[in-house]
Amino acid sequence: MPKIVPDAQIFEAVIQLIELYGFAGMTTKQIAKVAQVNEVTIFRKYGSKAQLVKQAIIYYAFAAVIETAVTYTGNIEADLHQVVAAYQKSAELHAKIFSIMLSEIARFPELKDVLNAPLGIVAEIAQLLERYQAEGVLRPENPFQAAGALIGPLVINAMLRKAQVMNVDQPVDLDEHVAAYIYGHIAQKT
Repeated sequence: MPKIVPDAQIFEAVIQLIELYGFAGMTTKQIAKVAQVNEVTIFRKYGSKAQLVKQAIIYYAFAAVIETAVTYTGNIEADLHQVVAAYQKSAELHAKIFSIMLSEIARFPELKDVLNAPLGIVAEIAQLLERYQAEGVLRPENPFQAAGALIGPLVINAMLRKAQVMNVDQPVDLDEHVAAYIYGHIAQKT
């Protein structure tokens, strides 16, 4: 009977190698070695290196960390805090992977749909913000731009910290971030 290899074991090898070599630099032979599986298993199970990378990134970066965080309760401060806490956690864990993948997508268009999961979550955040806009809590604006303003600083902070290119030694203070976001985007009462 063939050995059952959990996806997580292979995905962990993929993530580890992406961080070391990028998409172009890593090979399926390296993945197989690190995951302790036969290279043929990788092709049978995933079809291609690109498909494997897509599945690994989706699995690691967006497994339940963020997906359950975008909920409406009617308390904007609590809802946004939950979103940014989950997003910051994900950004801290995967900032290096995403910066690598963003740079590689231009050269390897087959990786483009790696962004479907992150963009889907941004769309959920945008819908949450749009609901608060419709209720008159937040000022009307493009919901995707509003979502970018909310989560963008978290991503940039995490990337700079991972790259160690600036003296950024602390993650964003989430309470301050949410308060500043609400203050800057609150609907003006007339």
